[in-house]
Amino acid sequence: MNASDLRSLYLAYLDCLNSRRLENLGAFVHQQLTYDGTDMALNDYREVLVHNISDIPNLYFKAELIVAGDNHIASRLLFDCTPAGRFMDIPVNDPRVLFSEHVFYRLRDDKISEVWSLIDKDAIREQAFSTNTIKYIVARRPPSNNLLLVLVYWTCVSLHLKNTSRFRKWPARYLRKN
Repeated sequence: MNASDLRSLYLAYLDCLNSRRLENLGAFVHQQLTYDGTDMALNDYREVLVHNISDIPNLYFKAELIVAGDNHIASRLLFDCTPAGRFMDIPVNDPRVLFSEHVFYRLRDDKISEVWSLIDKDAIREQAFSTNTIKYIVARRPPSNNLLLVLVYWTCVSLHLKNTSRFRKWPARYLRKN
């Protein structure tokens, strides 16, 4: 397949994932594949995706960059989603998180046969920590007996939000419109 065909195949694969037509994965994924060094069958890979979708009901795969050629595809995927509870062993507790995944594919017989995935867990951790910290700080009442202490308290909360928010680092064109 040439680069244009590989790109079209990959975009169709992402459309299959985004439309939740996982029964059609066989059109894009080999019956036996390797995912991050682990050999698995297509049905096992489908179960991994089903689990991801159950953890993140609004999961949407948005390709920012696709490089294809010589039976390989490399992509940078952007996610703007709301995981429920824990995600990747990180206690997220339902805030909106933005993160990226760099994923590399090798194709055999015009189907995905190997997948290597690198997810920006630091972005998820930072956002989850920031949100959980603010929830804790806001739940505690500021000292009310001294106006100066109240002002210092809310200044600290504001600075914490400003300095830890990764939302400002993502250009608006990358974010999915909900």
